[in-house]
Amino acid sequence: MATQSSTALMEQALKKWSADQALAFLSKSFHVNGNIDYLIACIEMLHLFSEDIPVFHAALWSIRRDLFTLGAQMPEKQLEKAIYKKLAPKYLKFVDQIVKKTELPSIDVIDDTPNRLMIMGGQFLKPPHSPTMCMMEFARLAKLSGVEHVEIFNVNELPSAALSSYHEGFIGTPAITVGAHNVSYMGAELDIYAAPEQGMSSQKIKDCLEHVESFKPDLILSVGDMNCIADMCAGFIPSLCWPTTQSIALSLAGVQYYRSEEVPDTQIDWKRLKKKPPVMIKQEFDLMTIDENRHTINRDVLRVEKDTFLFVVVGSRIEQELTVAFQKLLVKVLDANPKACVLIVGTDDFSRLTELKDHASQIRLLKFTTDLRSVLSVSDAFLNPPRQGGGNAAYWSMFEGLPILTLDNCDVQMTIKQGAAVQDLAALEKLAIGIMQDADLLKTYQDKSKARLASLKDDKQSGDNLKDNLEFTIGNFKQHIG
Repeated sequence: MATQSSTALMEQALKKWSADQALAFLSKSFHVNGNIDYLIACIEMLHLFSEDIPVFHAALWSIRRDLFTLGAQMPEKQLEKAIYKKLAPKYLKFVDQIVKKTELPSIDVIDDTPNRLMIMGGQFLKPPHSPTMCMMEFARLAKLSGVEHVEIFNVNELPSAALSSYHEGFIGTPAITVGAHNVSYMGAELDIYAAPEQGMSSQKIKDCLEHVESFKPDLILSVGDMNCIADMCAGFIPSLCWPTTQSIALSLAGVQYYRSEEVPDTQIDWKRLKKKPPVMIKQEFDLMTIDENRHTINRDVLRVEKDTFLFVVVGSRIEQELTVAFQKLLVKVLDANPKACVLIVGTDDFSRLTELKDHASQIRLLKFTTDLRSVLSVSDAFLNPPRQGGGNAAYWSMFEGLPILTLDNCDVQMTIKQGAAVQDLAALEKLAIGIMQDADLLKTYQDKSKARLASLKDDKQSGDNLKDNLEFTIGNFKQHIG
Protein backbone atom coordinates (compact mmCIF):
# COMPACT_ATOMS: atom_id res chain seq x y z
CA MET A 1 0.00 0.00 0.00
CA ALA A 2 1.52 3.30 -1.08
CA THR A 3 0.91 5.41 2.03
CA GLN A 4 2.78 8.39 0.59
CA SER A 5 0.63 8.20 -2.51
CA SER A 6 -2.59 8.35 -0.50
CA THR A 7 -1.28 11.25 1.57
CA ALA A 8 -0.27 13.09 -1.58
CA LEU A 9 -3.72 12.51 -3.08
CA MET A 10 -5.33 13.97 0.03
CA GLU A 11 -3.02 16.99 0.11
CA GLN A 12 -3.51 17.72 -3.58
CA ALA A 13 -7.29 17.53 -3.23
CA LEU A 14 -7.29 19.83 -0.20
CA LYS A 15 -5.19 22.39 -2.07
CA LYS A 16 -7.83 22.56 -4.78
CA TRP A 17 -11.05 22.24 -2.80
CA SER A 18 -12.72 22.47 0.57
CA ALA A 19 -12.70 19.39 2.81
CA ASP A 20 -16.23 18.47 1.68
CA GLN A 21 -15.32 18.79 -2.00
CA ALA A 22 -12.07 16.87 -1.51
CA LEU A 23 -13.90 14.00 0.19
CA ALA A 24 -16.42 13.89 -2.65
CA PHE A 25 -13.67 13.82 -5.28
CA LEU A 26 -11.51 11.19 -3.56
CA SER A 27 -14.41 8.85 -2.77
CA LYS A 28 -15.82 9.09 -6.29
CA SER A 29 -12.36 8.43 -7.72
CA PHE A 30 -12.16 5.25 -5.66
CA HIS A 31 -15.56 4.11 -6.92
CA VAL A 32 -14.55 4.80 -10.52
CA ASN A 33 -11.05 3.32 -10.67
CA GLY A 34 -10.88 1.02 -7.64
CA ASN A 35 -7.50 2.36 -6.51
CA ILE A 36 -7.50 1.86 -2.75
CA ASP A 37 -5.13 4.81 -2.29
CA TYR A 38 -8.10 7.10 -2.94
CA LEU A 39 -10.09 5.34 -0.22
CA ILE A 40 -7.18 5.58 2.21
CA ALA A 41 -6.91 9.28 1.39
CA CYS A 42 -10.55 9.60 2.50
CA ILE A 43 -9.67 7.88 5.78
CA GLU A 44 -6.66 10.12 6.31
CA MET A 45 -8.79 13.26 6.12
CA LEU A 46 -11.59 12.01 8.39
CA HIS A 47 -10.26 13.99 11.34
CA LEU A 48 -11.22 17.20 9.52
CA PHE A 49 -14.86 16.34 10.25
CA SER A 50 -14.46 15.08 13.83
CA GLU A 51 -16.10 18.15 15.40
CA ASP A 52 -19.29 17.47 13.43
CA ILE A 53 -20.48 14.15 14.87
CA PRO A 54 -23.24 13.37 12.31
CA VAL A 55 -20.99 14.13 9.32
CA PHE A 56 -17.96 12.26 10.67
CA HIS A 57 -20.14 9.29 11.59
CA ALA A 58 -21.80 9.18 8.16
CA ALA A 59 -18.46 9.33 6.34
CA LEU A 60 -17.03 6.69 8.68
CA TRP A 61 -19.77 4.19 7.88
CA SER A 62 -19.58 4.90 4.15
CA ILE A 63 -15.87 4.12 4.23
CA ARG A 64 -16.47 0.97 6.26
CA ARG A 65 -19.05 -0.21 3.74
CA ASP A 66 -16.60 0.24 0.89
CA LEU A 67 -13.79 -1.51 2.74
CA PHE A 68 -15.95 -4.58 3.35
CA THR A 69 -17.52 -4.71 -0.11
CA LEU A 70 -15.46 -3.12 -2.87
CA GLY A 71 -12.32 -3.48 -0.76
CA ALA A 72 -12.78 -7.25 -0.56
CA GLN A 73 -11.14 -7.43 -3.99
CA MET A 74 -7.91 -5.98 -2.63
CA PRO A 75 -4.94 -8.07 -1.48
CA GLU A 76 -5.60 -9.16 2.09
CA LYS A 77 -2.59 -7.44 3.66
CA GLN A 78 -3.36 -4.21 1.85
CA LEU A 79 -6.95 -4.29 3.06
CA GLU A 80 -5.93 -5.09 6.63
CA LYS A 81 -3.57 -2.11 6.71
CA ALA A 82 -6.37 0.15 5.54
CA ILE A 83 -8.68 -1.13 8.28
CA TYR A 84 -6.34 -1.48 11.24
CA LYS A 85 -3.58 1.04 10.62
CA LYS A 86 -5.70 3.78 9.08
CA LEU A 87 -9.41 3.50 9.92
CA ALA A 88 -9.11 2.06 13.44
CA PRO A 89 -7.08 4.96 14.92
CA LYS A 90 -9.44 7.52 13.36
CA TYR A 91 -12.50 5.83 14.83
CA LEU A 92 -11.05 5.10 18.27
CA LYS A 93 -9.71 8.65 18.64
CA PHE A 94 -13.16 9.91 17.66
CA VAL A 95 -14.70 7.87 20.50
CA ASP A 96 -12.12 9.22 22.94
CA GLN A 97 -12.89 12.75 21.83
CA ILE A 98 -16.61 12.24 22.50
CA VAL A 99 -15.97 10.60 25.88
CA LYS A 100 -13.93 13.59 27.05
CA LYS A 101 -16.84 15.90 26.28
CA THR A 102 -19.58 13.68 27.73
CA GLU A 103 -20.84 13.17 31.25
CA LEU A 104 -20.80 9.41 31.61
CA PRO A 105 -23.17 7.49 33.88
CA SER A 106 -21.95 5.73 37.00
CA ILE A 107 -22.80 2.04 37.22
CA ASP A 108 -21.50 -0.21 40.00
CA VAL A 109 -20.08 -3.60 39.10
CA ILE A 110 -20.56 -5.99 42.01
CA ASP A 111 -21.45 -9.57 41.11
CA ASP A 112 -19.08 -11.94 39.36
CA THR A 113 -22.05 -13.63 37.69
CA PRO A 114 -23.92 -11.57 35.09
CA ASN A 115 -27.47 -10.77 36.07
CA ARG A 116 -28.28 -7.85 33.76
CA LEU A 117 -26.93 -8.30 30.25
CA MET A 118 -27.33 -5.62 27.59
CA ILE A 119 -26.77 -6.84 24.04
CA MET A 120 -25.99 -3.79 21.95
CA GLY A 121 -25.99 -3.48 18.17
CA GLY A 122 -26.29 -0.82 15.51
CA GLN A 123 -29.34 -2.27 13.76
CA PHE A 124 -32.26 -4.54 14.60
CA LEU A 125 -34.30 -5.35 11.51
CA LYS A 126 -36.55 -8.11 10.24
CA PRO A 127 -35.15 -11.62 9.85
CA PRO A 128 -33.29 -12.84 7.88
CA HIS A 129 -31.00 -9.86 8.63
CA SER A 130 -27.96 -11.64 10.06
CA PRO A 131 -26.85 -9.25 12.86
CA THR A 132 -30.45 -9.05 14.07
CA MET A 133 -30.75 -12.82 14.31
CA CYS A 134 -27.36 -13.10 15.99
CA MET A 135 -28.47 -10.64 18.68
CA MET A 136 -31.64 -12.67 19.24
CA GLU A 137 -29.67 -15.91 19.44
CA PHE A 138 -27.24 -14.40 21.95
CA ALA A 139 -30.20 -13.23 24.04
CA ARG A 140 -31.87 -16.64 23.87
CA LEU A 141 -28.69 -18.48 24.87
CA ALA A 142 -28.02 -16.02 27.70
CA LYS A 143 -31.49 -16.59 29.12
CA LEU A 144 -31.09 -20.35 28.78
CA SER A 145 -27.81 -20.12 30.70
CA GLY A 146 -29.51 -18.38 33.62
CA VAL A 147 -28.95 -14.66 33.02
CA GLU A 148 -32.07 -13.18 34.59
CA HIS A 149 -32.41 -9.84 32.78
CA VAL A 150 -31.42 -9.58 29.12
CA GLU A 151 -32.16 -6.63 26.86
CA ILE A 152 -31.29 -6.09 23.23
CA PHE A 153 -30.48 -2.41 22.77
CA ASN A 154 -30.84 -1.38 19.14
CA VAL A 155 -28.81 1.81 19.07
CA ASN A 156 -30.25 2.49 15.59
CA GLU A 157 -26.82 3.85 14.82
CA LEU A 158 -26.38 3.62 11.07
CA PRO A 159 -26.68 6.95 9.21
CA SER A 160 -30.18 8.14 8.37
CA ALA A 161 -29.02 10.11 5.32
CA ALA A 162 -25.95 10.79 3.22
CA LEU A 163 -24.92 13.59 5.57
CA SER A 164 -21.33 13.77 4.36
CA SER A 165 -20.15 14.52 0.83
CA TYR A 166 -18.84 10.96 0.45
CA HIS A 167 -19.78 9.52 -2.95
CA GLU A 168 -22.91 7.35 -2.73
CA GLY A 169 -22.93 7.77 1.04
CA PHE A 170 -24.15 4.85 3.07
CA ILE A 171 -27.69 5.08 4.45
CA GLY A 172 -28.82 2.55 7.05
CA THR A 173 -32.27 1.05 7.39
CA PRO A 174 -34.19 2.62 10.30
CA ALA A 175 -35.55 0.62 13.21
CA ILE A 176 -38.93 -0.93 12.42
CA THR A 177 -40.20 -0.31 15.95
CA VAL A 178 -38.72 2.28 18.31
CA GLY A 179 -38.83 2.35 22.08
CA ALA A 180 -39.48 -0.71 24.25
CA HIS A 181 -41.06 -3.82 22.73
CA ASN A 182 -40.54 -7.56 22.67
CA VAL A 183 -40.28 -10.35 20.13
CA SER A 184 -40.68 -14.12 20.26
CA TYR A 185 -37.75 -16.15 19.00
CA MET A 186 -37.41 -19.92 19.22
CA GLY A 187 -39.56 -20.15 22.33
CA ALA A 188 -37.95 -17.20 24.10
CA GLU A 189 -39.57 -13.83 24.79
CA LEU A 190 -36.92 -11.19 24.18
CA ASP A 191 -36.96 -7.58 25.42
CA ILE A 192 -35.90 -4.97 22.87
CA TYR A 193 -35.29 -1.26 23.17
CA ALA A 194 -34.67 0.77 20.01
CA ALA A 195 -33.35 4.33 20.13
CA PRO A 196 -35.93 6.61 18.48
CA GLU A 197 -33.40 8.71 16.57
CA GLN A 198 -31.39 7.14 13.76
CA GLY A 199 -27.73 7.96 13.22
CA MET A 200 -25.42 9.69 15.69
CA SER A 201 -25.45 13.14 17.27
CA SER A 202 -24.68 14.76 20.61
CA GLN A 203 -28.31 14.46 21.70
CA LYS A 204 -28.49 10.85 20.50
CA ILE A 205 -25.42 9.99 22.57
CA LYS A 206 -26.94 11.61 25.66
CA ASP A 207 -30.25 9.76 25.18
CA CYS A 208 -28.54 6.40 24.67
CA LEU A 209 -26.35 6.78 27.74
CA GLU A 210 -29.42 7.67 29.79
CA HIS A 211 -31.04 4.44 28.65
CA VAL A 212 -27.92 2.45 29.56
CA GLU A 213 -27.96 4.04 33.00
CA SER A 214 -31.65 3.21 33.47
CA PHE A 215 -31.11 -0.47 32.62
CA LYS A 216 -27.98 -0.69 34.79
CA PRO A 217 -26.25 -3.53 32.95
CA ASP A 218 -23.50 -5.43 34.69
CA LEU A 219 -22.14 -6.39 31.27
CA ILE A 220 -22.46 -5.25 27.64
CA LEU A 221 -22.18 -7.65 24.73
CA SER A 222 -21.49 -5.60 21.62
CA VAL A 223 -22.55 -7.31 18.39
CA GLY A 224 -20.48 -5.94 15.53
CA ASP A 225 -17.80 -3.30 15.53
CA MET A 226 -17.75 0.50 15.50
CA ASN A 227 -20.59 0.50 18.03
CA CYS A 228 -19.98 4.01 19.26
CA ILE A 229 -22.21 3.85 22.35
CA ALA A 230 -20.89 0.44 23.40
CA ASP A 231 -17.32 1.68 23.04
CA MET A 232 -18.09 4.75 25.14
CA CYS A 233 -19.41 2.43 27.86
CA ALA A 234 -16.42 0.08 27.75
CA GLY A 235 -14.50 2.26 30.20
CA PHE A 236 -17.00 1.78 33.03
CA ILE A 237 -18.97 -1.38 32.19
CA PRO A 238 -17.47 -4.83 31.48
CA SER A 239 -17.70 -5.26 27.72
CA LEU A 240 -17.39 -8.19 25.36
CA CYS A 241 -17.41 -7.73 21.58
CA TRP A 242 -18.53 -10.30 19.03
CA PRO A 243 -17.48 -9.21 15.52
CA THR A 244 -20.05 -9.87 12.81
CA THR A 245 -17.21 -10.54 10.38
CA GLN A 246 -14.10 -12.68 10.66
CA SER A 247 -12.07 -9.47 10.93
CA ILE A 248 -10.88 -8.15 14.28
CA ALA A 249 -13.50 -5.71 15.49
CA LEU A 250 -12.78 -2.01 15.78
CA SER A 251 -13.88 -1.93 19.39
CA LEU A 252 -12.80 -0.76 22.83
CA ALA A 253 -14.36 -3.78 24.55
CA GLY A 254 -11.97 -5.32 27.05
CA VAL A 255 -12.65 -8.82 25.73
CA GLN A 256 -13.22 -9.80 22.13
CA TYR A 257 -14.23 -13.03 20.43
CA TYR A 258 -12.35 -14.55 17.53
CA ARG A 259 -13.52 -17.41 15.32
CA SER A 260 -10.38 -18.43 13.46
CA GLU A 261 -8.36 -21.49 14.41
CA GLU A 262 -5.47 -19.42 15.76
CA VAL A 263 -5.44 -16.31 17.93
CA PRO A 264 -5.34 -13.43 15.45
CA ASP A 265 -2.99 -10.48 15.65
CA THR A 266 -5.14 -7.48 16.56
CA GLN A 267 -2.91 -5.35 14.27
CA ILE A 268 -4.11 -2.15 15.92
CA ASP A 269 -1.30 -0.12 17.50
CA TRP A 270 -2.80 -0.05 20.99
CA LYS A 271 0.39 1.31 22.55
CA ARG A 272 0.29 4.36 20.31
CA LEU A 273 -3.38 4.83 21.21
CA LYS A 274 -2.41 4.53 24.90
CA LYS A 275 -4.85 1.68 25.47
CA LYS A 276 -4.63 -1.91 26.55
CA PRO A 277 -5.32 -4.42 23.77
CA PRO A 278 -8.40 -6.59 24.23
CA VAL A 279 -8.16 -10.06 25.67
CA MET A 280 -8.97 -12.43 22.79
CA ILE A 281 -11.13 -15.49 23.52
CA LYS A 282 -12.12 -18.13 21.02
CA GLN A 283 -15.80 -18.61 20.25
CA GLU A 284 -16.23 -22.24 21.18
CA PHE A 285 -20.01 -22.32 20.75
CA ASP A 286 -22.16 -22.24 17.62
CA LEU A 287 -24.27 -19.13 17.18
CA MET A 288 -26.87 -21.05 15.25
CA THR A 289 -29.73 -18.85 14.11
CA ILE A 290 -32.80 -20.70 12.88
CA ASP A 291 -35.55 -19.57 10.57
CA GLU A 292 -38.55 -21.54 9.38
CA ASN A 293 -38.99 -22.66 5.78
CA ARG A 294 -42.52 -21.50 5.02
CA HIS A 295 -42.40 -22.76 1.40
CA THR A 296 -43.85 -19.53 -0.01
CA ILE A 297 -41.46 -19.40 -2.97
CA ASN A 298 -40.93 -22.12 -5.55
CA ARG A 299 -39.34 -22.42 -8.97
CA ASP A 300 -42.56 -21.48 -10.73
CA VAL A 301 -42.60 -18.18 -8.84
CA LEU A 302 -38.96 -17.60 -9.78
CA ARG A 303 -39.54 -18.65 -13.42
CA VAL A 304 -36.91 -21.37 -13.19
CA GLU A 305 -37.28 -24.72 -14.95
CA LYS A 306 -36.98 -27.94 -12.96
CA ASP A 307 -33.86 -29.08 -14.82
CA THR A 308 -32.08 -25.72 -14.44
CA PHE A 309 -29.01 -25.62 -12.19
CA LEU A 310 -29.76 -22.69 -9.90
CA PHE A 311 -27.04 -20.80 -8.02
CA VAL A 312 -28.24 -18.47 -5.27
CA VAL A 313 -26.35 -15.33 -4.22
CA VAL A 314 -27.65 -13.53 -1.12
CA GLY A 315 -26.80 -10.25 0.61
CA SER A 316 -28.23 -7.14 2.22
CA ARG A 317 -25.46 -5.10 0.50
CA ILE A 318 -25.45 -7.23 -2.61
CA GLU A 319 -25.35 -4.30 -5.06
CA GLN A 320 -21.93 -3.31 -3.71
CA GLU A 321 -20.76 -6.92 -3.31
CA LEU A 322 -21.45 -7.88 -6.93
CA THR A 323 -18.22 -6.33 -8.16
CA VAL A 324 -17.17 -6.32 -11.80
CA ALA A 325 -14.75 -9.17 -11.12
CA PHE A 326 -17.46 -11.31 -9.54
CA GLN A 327 -19.94 -10.50 -12.31
CA LYS A 328 -17.34 -11.66 -14.84
CA LEU A 329 -17.05 -14.90 -12.89
CA LEU A 330 -20.82 -15.35 -13.14
CA VAL A 331 -20.64 -14.77 -16.90
CA LYS A 332 -18.12 -17.60 -17.31
CA VAL A 333 -20.19 -19.91 -15.12
CA LEU A 334 -23.35 -19.18 -17.11
CA ASP A 335 -21.50 -19.58 -20.42
CA ALA A 336 -20.40 -23.04 -19.29
CA ASN A 337 -24.04 -24.12 -18.95
CA PRO A 338 -26.66 -22.21 -20.96
CA LYS A 339 -29.38 -23.82 -18.83
CA ALA A 340 -27.90 -22.54 -15.57
CA CYS A 341 -29.38 -19.56 -13.72
CA VAL A 342 -28.22 -17.26 -10.95
CA LEU A 343 -30.77 -16.01 -8.44
CA ILE A 344 -29.62 -12.80 -6.76
CA VAL A 345 -31.45 -12.06 -3.51
CA GLY A 346 -31.10 -8.49 -2.26
CA THR A 347 -31.74 -6.30 -5.30
CA ASP A 348 -34.18 -5.87 -8.15
CA ASP A 349 -32.04 -3.30 -9.99
CA PHE A 350 -30.52 -4.97 -13.04
CA SER A 351 -29.04 -1.69 -14.32
CA ARG A 352 -26.10 -2.01 -11.91
CA LEU A 353 -25.18 -5.47 -13.20
CA THR A 354 -23.43 -4.15 -16.28
CA GLU A 355 -21.31 -7.24 -16.96
CA LEU A 356 -24.40 -9.46 -16.95
CA LYS A 357 -26.45 -7.49 -19.47
CA ASP A 358 -26.00 -10.14 -22.18
CA HIS A 359 -27.11 -12.89 -19.78
CA ALA A 360 -30.34 -11.33 -18.54
CA SER A 361 -32.30 -14.47 -19.44
CA GLN A 362 -30.17 -16.44 -16.96
CA ILE A 363 -30.51 -13.98 -14.08
CA ARG A 364 -33.34 -13.81 -11.56
CA LEU A 365 -33.61 -10.92 -9.09
CA LEU A 366 -35.44 -10.90 -5.77
CA LYS A 367 -35.16 -7.72 -3.73
CA PHE A 368 -36.12 -9.07 -0.33
CA THR A 369 -37.91 -12.00 1.23
CA THR A 370 -38.68 -12.93 4.81
CA ASP A 371 -38.84 -16.58 3.70
CA LEU A 372 -35.23 -16.99 2.64
CA ARG A 373 -35.25 -20.67 3.57
CA SER A 374 -37.82 -21.42 0.87
CA VAL A 375 -35.64 -19.67 -1.74
CA LEU A 376 -32.62 -21.68 -0.67
CA SER A 377 -34.57 -24.94 -0.68
CA VAL A 378 -35.29 -24.66 -4.42
CA SER A 379 -31.68 -23.75 -5.28
CA ASP A 380 -28.79 -26.08 -6.12
CA ALA A 381 -25.75 -24.25 -4.71
CA PHE A 382 -24.95 -21.24 -2.52
CA LEU A 383 -22.39 -19.02 -4.26
CA ASN A 384 -20.74 -16.43 -2.02
CA PRO A 385 -19.18 -13.25 -3.47
CA PRO A 386 -15.94 -11.90 -1.99
CA ARG A 387 -17.16 -10.03 1.08
CA GLN A 388 -17.54 -10.04 4.84
CA GLY A 389 -21.03 -11.24 5.70
CA GLY A 390 -23.43 -13.95 4.58
CA GLY A 391 -22.98 -16.35 7.49
CA ASN A 392 -26.65 -16.92 8.31
CA ALA A 393 -27.63 -17.52 4.69
CA ALA A 394 -24.83 -20.08 4.47
CA TYR A 395 -26.08 -21.86 7.61
CA TRP A 396 -29.60 -22.06 6.24
CA SER A 397 -28.31 -23.23 2.87
CA MET A 398 -26.60 -26.14 4.59
CA PHE A 399 -29.87 -27.02 6.31
CA GLU A 400 -31.45 -27.17 2.85
CA GLY A 401 -28.71 -29.51 1.62
CA LEU A 402 -26.84 -27.01 -0.54
CA PRO A 403 -23.09 -27.04 -1.16
CA ILE A 404 -21.38 -23.80 -0.11
CA LEU A 405 -19.00 -22.21 -2.60
CA THR A 406 -16.86 -19.45 -1.11
CA LEU A 407 -13.40 -17.97 -0.84
CA ASP A 408 -11.36 -18.84 2.24
CA ASN A 409 -10.96 -15.22 3.40
CA CYS A 410 -14.70 -14.55 3.72
CA ASP A 411 -16.99 -14.84 6.74
CA VAL A 412 -18.83 -17.76 5.19
CA GLN A 413 -15.64 -19.80 5.47
CA MET A 414 -15.87 -19.31 9.24
CA THR A 415 -19.41 -20.67 9.12
CA ILE A 416 -18.66 -23.79 7.12
CA LYS A 417 -15.26 -24.32 8.80
CA GLN A 418 -12.22 -25.85 7.19
CA GLY A 419 -12.05 -27.80 3.96
CA ALA A 420 -14.85 -26.32 1.88
CA ALA A 421 -13.41 -23.01 0.67
CA VAL A 422 -11.08 -22.03 -2.18
CA GLN A 423 -8.36 -19.40 -2.40
CA ASP A 424 -9.22 -17.13 -5.33
CA LEU A 425 -11.86 -16.24 -7.90
CA ALA A 426 -10.31 -18.48 -10.54
CA ALA A 427 -10.66 -21.48 -8.23
CA LEU A 428 -14.20 -20.42 -7.29
CA GLU A 429 -15.15 -20.23 -10.96
CA LYS A 430 -13.67 -23.67 -11.61
CA LEU A 431 -15.54 -25.12 -8.64
CA ALA A 432 -18.88 -23.57 -9.66
CA ILE A 433 -18.56 -24.96 -13.18
CA GLY A 434 -17.33 -28.28 -11.82
CA ILE A 435 -20.31 -28.99 -9.58
CA MET A 436 -22.67 -28.43 -12.52
CA GLN A 437 -20.79 -30.94 -14.65
CA ASP A 438 -19.61 -33.52 -12.12
CA ALA A 439 -22.22 -35.22 -9.92
CA ASP A 440 -19.52 -36.71 -7.68
CA LEU A 441 -17.98 -33.29 -7.04
CA LEU A 442 -21.42 -31.89 -6.26
CA LYS A 443 -22.02 -34.69 -3.75
CA THR A 444 -18.60 -34.07 -2.17
CA TYR A 445 -19.54 -30.50 -1.37
CA GLN A 446 -23.03 -31.46 -0.26
CA ASP A 447 -21.40 -33.92 2.14
CA LYS A 448 -19.16 -31.14 3.48
CA SER A 449 -22.31 -29.22 4.42
CA LYS A 450 -23.80 -32.28 6.12
CA ALA A 451 -20.60 -32.86 8.08
CA ARG A 452 -20.56 -29.28 9.32
CA LEU A 453 -24.17 -29.52 10.51
CA ALA A 454 -23.39 -32.75 12.34
CA SER A 455 -20.65 -30.93 14.29
CA LEU A 456 -22.91 -28.20 15.71
CA LYS A 457 -23.09 -27.94 19.49
CA ASP A 458 -26.41 -28.14 21.31
CA ASP A 459 -28.12 -25.32 23.23
CA LYS A 460 -26.82 -26.38 26.64
CA GLN A 461 -23.22 -26.55 25.48
CA SER A 462 -23.48 -23.19 23.73
CA GLY A 463 -25.33 -21.52 26.62
CA ASP A 464 -22.87 -22.78 29.23
CA ASN A 465 -19.92 -21.62 27.15
CA LEU A 466 -21.46 -18.18 26.67
CA LYS A 467 -22.06 -17.89 30.42
CA ASP A 468 -18.41 -18.74 31.09
CA ASN A 469 -17.35 -16.03 28.63
CA LEU A 470 -19.59 -13.44 30.30
CA GLU A 471 -18.19 -14.27 33.73
CA PHE A 472 -14.65 -14.09 32.38
CA THR A 473 -15.38 -10.64 30.95
CA ILE A 474 -16.57 -9.35 34.32
CA GLY A 475 -13.54 -10.83 36.06
CA ASN A 476 -11.18 -9.32 33.51
CA PHE A 477 -12.79 -5.90 33.98
CA LYS A 478 -12.51 -6.06 37.77
CA GLN A 479 -8.88 -7.06 37.53
CA HIS A 480 -8.22 -4.17 35.15
CA ILE A 481 -9.87 -1.50 37.31
CA GLY A 482 -8.47 -3.02 40.48
